[in-house]
Amino acid sequence: MPVKLPFSIPGFNRNKVIHENEVETILNRLPSASIIVETKTRQIYSSNQKASDLFALAQHDLIGRQIDQFLDFQTQTQNKVPYRIPNFFTAYLKRRTDSSIPIQVQVEPISKGENYILLTIQPSKDESTSSDNTKIQKAFWGKFQLLLTILETTNQDDQLDKILEAGCSLTVSSSAGIYIASGLNPQLERKYIYGQGKILPEIIIAPELMQMSEPYLWLPGKSIGLGSSLFQTARMNKLSYLVTSAIGGPGATIGLLVLADNTLPPPDHLLPSTVLISHFISLAISTSMIRSEFRNEKLELNQRIRTIETAQNANKEGIFFLSPEMKILEINPAANLIFGYSTQDAINQPIEHIMVGSESLQQHLESMGKIRKPVKMDPIRLFRRNGEDFLASVDVLPVLFHGTLSSIIILIQDLSEKENIRLQTEQLEQRALLGEVTAIFAHEVRNPINNISTGLQLMSLNLPPNDPNQEEITRLQQDCDRLAELMKSVLSMSKPADYNMVPLNVGTLIRRLLDRRLSRMQNSNIEHELQIHPDTPFIIGDVRALEQIFNNLINNALQSMDDTGGNLAIKIQPLESQPDIPEILEGQTNVEISVADTGPGIPKELQEKIFQPFFTTRPTGTGLGLAIVKRNVTFHKGSLRVESFPGGTIFYVRLPASKQSSLETGNRD
Repeated sequence: MPVKLPFSIPGFNRNKVIHENEVETILNRLPSASIIVETKTRQIYSSNQKASDLFALAQHDLIGRQIDQFLDFQTQTQNKVPYRIPNFFTAYLKRRTDSSIPIQVQVEPISKGENYILLTIQPSKDESTSSDNTKIQKAFWGKFQLLLTILETTNQDDQLDKILEAGCSLTVSSSAGIYIASGLNPQLERKYIYGQGKILPEIIIAPELMQMSEPYLWLPGKSIGLGSSLFQTARMNKLSYLVTSAIGGPGATIGLLVLADNTLPPPDHLLPSTVLISHFISLAISTSMIRSEFRNEKLELNQRIRTIETAQNANKEGIFFLSPEMKILEINPAANLIFGYSTQDAINQPIEHIMVGSESLQQHLESMGKIRKPVKMDPIRLFRRNGEDFLASVDVLPVLFHGTLSSIIILIQDLSEKENIRLQTEQLEQRALLGEVTAIFAHEVRNPINNISTGLQLMSLNLPPNDPNQEEITRLQQDCDRLAELMKSVLSMSKPADYNMVPLNVGTLIRRLLDRRLSRMQNSNIEHELQIHPDTPFIIGDVRALEQIFNNLINNALQSMDDTGGNLAIKIQPLESQPDIPEILEGQTNVEISVADTGPGIPKELQEKIFQPFFTTRPTGTGLGLAIVKRNVTFHKGSLRVESFPGGTIFYVRLPASKQSSLETGNRD
């Protein structure tokens, strides 16, 4: 079962979780009897099999026993183990026969506070032999510590290259290679090499790996049946030895470690050292995989966080993230806009300082720390920072972790815009109803008007021409005509139009309308001019609706100049998209028709009202002409604006051009 060691083996991350049996495995790979002792209690924490053999007790029986039961430190000051610095000294191994055997003990601290030490024990021989063993142990321990340190390297390739280098130094080998299974191919490929690479093959077939699951040392003269291709290469290259050890756990072999040399004989500790190195390689690979998984999980988590932040920032609802103490931890941009507070102003503030409302709201805020399920409040009035109140919808969402309230989320929707939309919708519905009533009224009134007009005509015919009542009859007849025209305009405004959209030449249409008014313009002393740009394209429109547009605009211009005369100028030209004309989309071609007159002009305060129904400045006007113009232009997805000044008025009508040219469609009117 994974446990956190109470000490830190040099080179291991202190927070790394490993198995206790891995510590035992590492100790078992050491060439001498080794035990780990807790300095305060002097109890044995772990040991290897060689220590078990030396003390003549099973490994599990050694755990927890006092080290003094087995070793006599009488030659040491105050009978204590000198563990504060790496040290080598002679002690005595206690035997059941009361006879003691001198031994050499190497002491190494393995925790920062020196609470745990590693004792490496060897039987004492003569002084020279003991000195040699001490040097060997010291060198071995140095290489072992180097291997532990290498595991902290973050890059797997660097780790494995350095482990091979340290492994060759530890075993005094000239060549080392790591073979890894390659995908679905039934072979092992040499992925890492150190030293003389040519003496090791590049590929080992996979079936041989199954035969080499146990550590194996080949020497010249041995049979080459086991792993034949690998050891046949060793014989051909006249190697002095070749040793192998599988990489990976039991039943999960992923590769093979190979060490070899072509000059020196194998050292005594070659086989266990090779197994130890392969174990380090397995740890390096598994550690790299864990790190890779962690990086991928971290990347995925960061992506999720960015997605949540993007959604949070784009959300039009105000969002507050609160601590269980009801203090603001985070606020999204929508909440900044709704309440008028910056994020810096709101963070760490109690929510009641930012979210201000009625007394019922305060009661809800006080009870939020006790909620365990989502709460939706009835729409309430809240206040912005500037004191303005607004209608809001409030949702409270508790965030629970193991049944404990960890945070609170408050969602706030500003309903003021919806309220305005609702009011506008009601007004539109009322206008629609009024339009229906007006249409019915206009239709019903036309018949009595026609009857009155017919009666007046009969009365005029029956009276002598010089009868004084003829003048009154004429005035009444004019009023009937005016009412009839008004009812016609009302019906035109109230009834849904039936448009027949076709490509047409707007220049030809306007020229025809001007021709109908030639005599009127001559009688009123009005000059006219029509300019048409040669590259003007066709437009898509309804003939009757366009005639209504330009009939009304031309009539208004002529009426403004009836008494004084003047000039009427109409200009037609193509218009591309421009930065100062936002209503024209980029890449879209429009046709602009301007109708200009030299009349008295329209006062500035009236220019915004002239397009409203029934607004007129003429005693005989209906007030519907320009309203009909605006409606028809809007239906054609065009735009309409007016410029007026003392001495003149210009109406600009912009209509989208047809995608068909005049050459493709012919000169259609």
